Amino acid sequence: MNPDRNSSKTKARLLLALLAATAILFHCGPTVDPSLSKGTAEDPGLPAGLVRDVAADPHFAELARFIAGRELAPDAKLHPLTTGASYQSYRKRVRTAWERYETNHLQAMRAWNPELKDRGCGPNVFYPFSGPDITHAVSLFPDAPTYVMFGLETVGPIPAPNLKNKNGEARKLNPVLQAVGAVLGRNFFKTIDMAVEVGQNNYSGVAGLLLFFLGNLEYEVLNGFPVVIASDGSIREHAVLKAQGEIKGPPTGVTYFFRKPGGKIQQVTYFAINLADSAYGDNVKKFLNGRRAIVTKLKAASYLMYRPSFDGMRDTILGRSNCILTDSSGVPFHYLNNARWKLDLFGVYRRPVPLFKSRFQPDLFVELKERSPERLPFSYGYNYGPGLSHLILAVRDLERNPWFAPEFDDSTSIGDNTVWLAEKRTMLYERRFANGEVALDKTELSETRHERPNLNKKTK
Repeated sequence: MNPDRNSSKTKARLLLALLAATAILFHCGPTVDPSLSKGTAEDPGLPAGLVRDVAADPHFAELARFIAGRELAPDAKLHPLTTGASYQSYRKRVRTAWERYETNHLQAMRAWNPELKDRGCGPNVFYPFSGPDITHAVSLFPDAPTYVMFGLETVGPIPAPNLKNKNGEARKLNPVLQAVGAVLGRNFFKTIDMAVEVGQNNYSGVAGLLLFFLGNLEYEVLNGFPVVIASDGSIREHAVLKAQGEIKGPPTGVTYFFRKPGGKIQQVTYFAINLADSAYGDNVKKFLNGRRAIVTKLKAASYLMYRPSFDGMRDTILGRSNCILTDSSGVPFHYLNNARWKLDLFGVYRRPVPLFKSRFQPDLFVELKERSPERLPFSYGYNYGPGLSHLILAVRDLERNPWFAPEFDDSTSIGDNTVWLAEKRTMLYERRFANGEVALDKTELSETRHERPNLNKKTK
C-alpha cells in the first residue's frame, strides 16, 4: 500500500472513523452519529462498521516499533535510524526493562483479567488521572473498542523522525526511557516526576509514550492525529477545526487507531486536562455529560476525589459508569459500599502510603479483610509489590441506581471531603455548602469486629 497521508481520501476516511469512534462513547451527548443503533442503558449502541474504514498508514506501525526499540524490516523507511550504536544501546535497554516488566507484572495481570469478564462491564473504558498508562487499560480490558484517558501530562506532537540525523535521532529517544522508567519499575507514574520527564523533546510527550507502549504490547498502530474537544463536546480532528477557523490554539489531545494482527480496530484518545472543578471549560462539561455505560478505571489517583475540589469528576464517574475498577486512591469506598453497587473486593488493604495517611478508610479495611478471597498476583497503585495491592470492582445496579448527570459547582471548596480522624478511629465525611454551612457525618469502626485495626499485622 502506498501511503499518502495528505490525500483528501485518507483525511476523509480518518475523519469518518473518528466521528464513528466518538459516537461509541458519546451517543447520548450533544453529537450523535446517525449510523448508531438506538442502544439501551446496558448497550450504548455501536457504529455500522465505520471504524473498519480507517486508512492504514504503514508509517505509524514503523514509528511505534522504532520508539519501542523493536526490530524493523530492512525495507522500512525508518530502518536506517536503527543501525547505529546509539539506537542499538537504546534498544537493548528497552528490551531488558520491558521483558522484566512483562514477566513480573503483565503476565500475571492478563492471567487475572478473566475475573472482570461476565460482570456486565463495558464496552468502553474511561481512565482519568491516567497519564500515558495505556498498558494497564488494555491488559485489564483488552477488548474495549475505545479508551479515553485524561491527565495533566503534555500531549506533545506525534514524533516525526529526521532520516538525515541517524545517531542524533536515536539519542533523542533516551528521555522516553527516562519517562517510562517509573511505570516499568514501581508500576505507576508519579505526577511530580512526570511534570519534568514528559515532554522533554518531541518523542517524550504523551503522543510518543503511547506509541512506545503500543509498540511494546505488539499492537499494529494504523494511524493517528492530534485532536481537541470541540465546543459541542465532541472529539474533533485539530487540523480540521483550525482550518475552519473554529480554534486557534494547539491540540489538547491525540488519538491512535490500533489492532492486534488480524484483530478488531481499537482506539485510544488522550487529553491533557486539569480535572479540578475550577478548571472545567464548557466543552469538557458537555463531553462528560454526554457519557453513559462506561467502564471507569482508576489507579494511583492521588486521592483527589476525596476532596471537594474534584467532586465534579467524582460525580461523573458515579453518575455515568456501569462499572468502576479502582484502588483506594480513586473514589472513596463509602460512595460504593451501599445497595446501589454490587461489589467484589480483591487483595489486601492496610494503609495508604505516608503522603496520603489521612485518607485511610477503616470501612474498606474491615470489608477487604472479611471478603477478599486472595491476594492480587500483581502490583496495582501505590502499595506496589506482589500481594500488597487491592482492587475494588463496583458494578452498577440500574434498578436501584439509575444514571444521573454530574454536577459541576466550579468551586474548589464546596462539596465533600473524606478524611480519617486517626485518634478517634473515625472516618469524617464533611460537606461544605456555598453559604458557608458545613454538615458532618462520622462513621465509627465496628467495635464488634475488632477494637482497633492492627495495620502492621500480616493478612493471610
